[in-house]
Amino acid sequence: MSTLAGVGLGSGSVKLHSLNSLPPSPILGKRSNALTLTIPGAVLALGTLSYLWATPGVAPGFWDMFILAFVERLFRPTYKKDDFVLGKKLGEGAFGVVYRVSWAKKPSSKEGDLVLKKATEYGAVEIWMNERVRRACANSCADFVYGFLESSSKKGAEYWLIWRFEGESTLADLMQSKEFPYNVESMILGEVQDLPKGLERENKIIQTMLRQLLLALDGLHSTGIVHRDIKPQNIIFSKGSRTFKIIDLGAAADLRVGVNYIPKEFLLDPRYAAPEQYIMSTQTPSAPSAPVAAALSPVLWQLNLPDRLTYTALVSYYYKWHSLQCARTVVSYSLTAN
Repeated sequence: MSTLAGVGLGSGSVKLHSLNSLPPSPILGKRSNALTLTIPGAVLALGTLSYLWATPGVAPGFWDMFILAFVERLFRPTYKKDDFVLGKKLGEGAFGVVYRVSWAKKPSSKEGDLVLKKATEYGAVEIWMNERVRRACANSCADFVYGFLESSSKKGAEYWLIWRFEGESTLADLMQSKEFPYNVESMILGEVQDLPKGLERENKIIQTMLRQLLLALDGLHSTGIVHRDIKPQNIIFSKGSRTFKIIDLGAAADLRVGVNYIPKEFLLDPRYAAPEQYIMSTQTPSAPSAPVAAALSPVLWQLNLPDRLTYTALVSYYYKWHSLQCARTVVSYSLTAN
């Protein structure tokens, strides 16, 4: 215990006065040289840690925003349009055109094949989302390489986004086949099951596909990104990993820091959109500055649960497909009987 020696004026005696008269700490308990953790203190510490790591993650968000992103910008290579040679057009949509490209320095190399998207709108948002995904959950989406802005007098500003080529078959392409889902069986399972064609075999294939997609979505949601445009056209099969991956993040919202999120506006495909349409209440205020938004993000996430609509959509796709298969079976049986 800390003490102070005082000299008496009359008798010359020495008195010891205690300095440790401070009130007990609510966290550490009675003050002493040894730290003592109390139950309220432990609860407070655990609650703070739980909040910092609750979805979409305050602590991981600050680490990603101020450390990882900064280091990545320092050390990653940069590219320009002259570094690539355009090849086959893979697709075209309202917001851009997708090509298969190769490196200009080694155009004949199959190992270096890439996918390039010229985005006329939402290009900056898609670059942001893909960079976030690359750092936080790279296996959920296509392997992103780089994104940059190109300007020309004829076409104006275009964002160029580069991914490594992993395949060109989307789930929509595969579903067009009359053999679906058997045509993806060996692709995702590595072999053909020793089962006759029927519901048991089909269910195992579809369940494997759904498991892959749900894990990919869980990776996105755990870092605060809601895709908002999940549909067969935005799911691609990766030959290297034998898994389905998510593509096209131009409509995604980063609810950790509020990028591409405006409460009273929404982006959706009317063919696949959930009835609710909005990922959060329209009464939610617009996102504040990134640090403040990241600090408050777990509260808004728990109040609105924006990931539930995506999971519901995937499950509904499965049941719709299953119902369609049953209807086809009935029609086929009727035609055969007649």
